[in-house]
Amino acid sequence: MYPRGMRISQEAKIVSVASGLTCLAGMQGGWIGPLIPSIARAQHLTLVEAGLIVSVNMVGAMIMNVLGKFLVDKFGGPNCMKAASFVMALGLAGLGFSQGFYLLCLSGLTWGLGAGLNGMASTTTILANADKVAASALNRLNVFFGVGALLGPAAAWAAITYKLGYPAVFALGSCWGLIMMCITLTFKPESARVQKREQDIVARSMQDGEGQLSDSAVLRSRQKFLRQPALWLFAFIIFLYVGMEASCSAWLFTFLQKQAHLNMALCSISMSTLWIGLTLGRLFSVSLTKRFSPFLISAIAACCVIVAVTTLCAIGRPGVMALAVVLLLGMGFGPIYPNNVASANQRFKENLSTTSMIVITAGSIGGTLIPMAVGYAFTKIGMVFGMSSLAVLAFLLLSTVGLLTARPRAVRNLVWN
Repeated sequence: MYPRGMRISQEAKIVSVASGLTCLAGMQGGWIGPLIPSIARAQHLTLVEAGLIVSVNMVGAMIMNVLGKFLVDKFGGPNCMKAASFVMALGLAGLGFSQGFYLLCLSGLTWGLGAGLNGMASTTTILANADKVAASALNRLNVFFGVGALLGPAAAWAAITYKLGYPAVFALGSCWGLIMMCITLTFKPESARVQKREQDIVARSMQDGEGQLSDSAVLRSRQKFLRQPALWLFAFIIFLYVGMEASCSAWLFTFLQKQAHLNMALCSISMSTLWIGLTLGRLFSVSLTKRFSPFLISAIAACCVIVAVTTLCAIGRPGVMALAVVLLLGMGFGPIYPNNVASANQRFKENLSTTSMIVITAGSIGGTLIPMAVGYAFTKIGMVFGMSSLAVLAFLLLSTVGLLTARPRAVRNLVWN
């Protein structure tokens, strides 16, 4: 996967850190929902105020998704992982031990900055050095997000059950980040050059007739790239997906407890089931993307989300049946993000880091705005209405995927003036 001059042990370290930090991001996504009520009680906040931590996380990620492109281009993906691991550990420590709404928000912002930088660095590094099936490579990396998201609710349940308090959970995550940082300290200088392949692709795509880079060619290429509707359709898909996933991780536990009337243990098991489904969806997608179009897989996944959310809203007291529905919901979530990020980068591989920046930033914006809107719907209008809004968002996502699939040539050749 990486340049020949790099030792296998060095490659293993880079992949392990990328996977470990992605797993840590999954843990945060998995335990934040179950911990929101505990945070609200301990900090004397409303559920909406405590839930804003999810949106603040996404604001930090959005900021770093924009700046991360330039940092990755300058310092290389592995070196950016080194900084990301420290910032993520610092943010988690703050979430665990800060007192007061504003310090919690600052800690959440810090976490988001680290997670956003890691998202850019890991994604760009994997895609820049992947084989032809980029979607499969990115699915393999994002499986670790599902593994972390599976472990997260279990950690939250243990902390609540044994009265350890939510700080113990965030302390565990902070230690995990510090371990990843210690591994990055063993990186060798040549690991900063894993982005060279991407730079070579860009350079070859913008050389003039004499083999020299032309400033006008660079400008024309960038302007044409930004006028591609397909790029912004991919960004809209990721905007919707991240918003739905963040909303679900933040509010599904509360919905199952207060609307579906499940006990604490079954709610925690349901959250773990959600992430089991997400992990299985991405594992299946690794092999399915080698045989079927990523668009077809994404369309089927969006249909699974619509069916699952509609079922949860329609059945008042699902009981144990909720586990099967939540499993389907997770499997629907699983393939959408890696497949569409990889498809976007394959479509615009001459602008790899910029494409990653745009689509991942769109996801951060969605992860910031959509949970706020869904949280308002949950608390002010009704929990069924709030959950139903996720089905509407999934339908919009399905329609966007359908637009890219039904007229792929028209979308690919269309350029906005």
